[in-house]
Parts: sequence; structure tokens; C-alpha cells
Amino acid sequence: MKIREDISYRLRLEWAIIFSILLILVFLNLYPTFEFNRELPDSIQINIVIEDVPPTRQGRLKPPPPRPIIPVPSEDDPIPEDEIITKFQFNTDYTNASNENVGGMEVISTIPARLIKEVIPEYPSEDYSRGVTGYVKLHIHIDDDGGVTDVVVLENTTGSLRCADAAKAAALKCKYQPARRGGKVVGSWMSRIIKFDIK
Repeated sequence: MKIREDISYRLRLEWAIIFSILLILVFLNLYPTFEFNRELPDSIQINIVIEDVPPTRQGRLKPPPPRPIIPVPSEDDPIPEDEIITKFQFNTDYTNASNENVGGMEVISTIPARLIKEVIPEYPSEDYSRGVTGYVKLHIHIDDDGGVTDVVVLENTTGSLRCADAAKAAALKCKYQPARRGGKVVGSWMSRIIKFDIK
């Protein structure tokens, strides 16, 4: 079977070669000569004219700005000993603060609320076991009795609602010395940060 296929392929190839040779001979007999009358264009003349070109002038660039002075750490103390500020003790007792008269205008002094009793929030056991850490920033409203009436979560980096709820619950149980304005007890708002750290 394979031998027959090889013989038929060879015969076809031979006939194809013979047919193509005969076709070429017929084509050459019909058109014996080819005339190429293609005219080439005349050569193109290029005239280069050099004019008086003024010399180029290079301007000077502005100098770069001076480099900023970078402080270099030094072991020496740059401040002389005789110019060091002496120790000063600030008076932090504002219980008897009153209004002041500055330049004919009455300035009302305000004393912020002060923490008296702090309640530490309970670390949620599920968040503790998962290693959740971060802080919860709270905005706390303190009434004129020193109790916490409202707590708003401003920021929660722990990403856990349980930590935020624990911080709010602890903040509501805290006790403060209320703020004073002009010698009178007033309600006020303050911000606190509750940290949740496994360490």
C-alpha cells in the first residue's frame, strides 16, 4: 500500500514538473522579448545656501538655592550653663480661680474637668486571644456633677467593636471633677484615649 502511494506521488510530481516547463516554453514563445522603456528622472540638483547665522549665546543659569542647614547631633551642650532656664514650679490648684480683668476686658477663666476615679476597661477575651491591639479615642461629655453622660467613639484602631464597646462602658463608669467657667461648675466635653495592648 505504501509502495503504491510512493509511486503515485512520484508520477504526480513528474507530471507537474513537465507541465510547468511546457507552460514556461509557451509563455516565452508568445512573448519573446520584453522591452523596458522606463525613463529615469533627471538628477535632482540641490542648492545649499549658507547665510550669515549669528553666533549663539548661552546665558548663565541662576545659581541653585543654598542648601538647608541640617542640624547635626552633638554630644556637647550648645546652651551655656548661665543661660539655662531655672526650675519653675507651676501652680496647678485652680479651685480658687476667678475672672481676670485684662485691659478693661473681663476674661472668664475656664478650668477643664479632672479625672478622679478611673475604670479600666475589660479586654475582650476573644480579641485578647486573637492578639488584637490598638486604641480607641473617645469624646466624653461630663455633666456639672462630674458624671459621664455621653460617650462618642472618634477613632478605633483595633478594628474591633467589642473593644470599642468595652472602652465606652468603662468611660461611662468614670468619675470627674467637673469643669469650671468663671467660678461656676459647668458641663464639658473632653477626649480620652483607651489603649488595648497585650503587653
